[in-house]
Amino acid sequence: MNGRYARVITAVIPVIAASAVLILGIQNRALRQRNRDLIVRFTAPHPGMLVPAFTARSLVGDSVTIGASSLDERQVLFFFTSTCPYCVRSMPALRLLDSLLRREHRRRAPLIAVSLDSAGGTHGFADSVNAMMPVVVVPSERMRLLYRVRSIPQLMVLDSGGRTVYARTGELTGSVVRDSVAPAIWLGMPVVPPVAKVATRTH
Repeated sequence: MNGRYARVITAVIPVIAASAVLILGIQNRALRQRNRDLIVRFTAPHPGMLVPAFTARSLVGDSVTIGASSLDERQVLFFFTSTCPYCVRSMPALRLLDSLLRREHRRRAPLIAVSLDSAGGTHGFADSVNAMMPVVVVPSERMRLLYRVRSIPQLMVLDSGGRTVYARTGELTGSVVRDSVAPAIWLGMPVVPPVAKVATRTH
């Protein structure tokens, strides 16, 4: 009898140990995911994030307010640098987005390109890519950090109160414009953006 119990116990112990390891593994993965989510929430732009308004001059001298707009208006911001290859490759998709926004009458949603470069470098870049949308230079490093521009290109859709409806970091493509960015603008749908190529700023 004792031998039978010993055999049962011997058989059950590995099962219990394996179950414990499985449970600990699941809990560990959930904890890592939670930590990643917290890191993203405090370091990366995300839907629901509120950003401060600022005023900047466009390359043609107009005063442009970023982060605040009239009722029922949204802003689409594209952060870039002149030396970022993914920013350059995003320009055809950005022009497509600009064309879609100009044809859309249901909601006003101006597209604004925001440069992290100096005004001089920005002028050259805007001319080389034939930028049709307003181009402004971010006024300070503090404002860049508040908008959480850590990698570029970065695209954000803001509502009239400066709350983020959509945020995406990485190279922009035509399919992303049609399938991800446009629904976020027209419908206010926070679409989970796909992973894309980025250039990370370290300063």
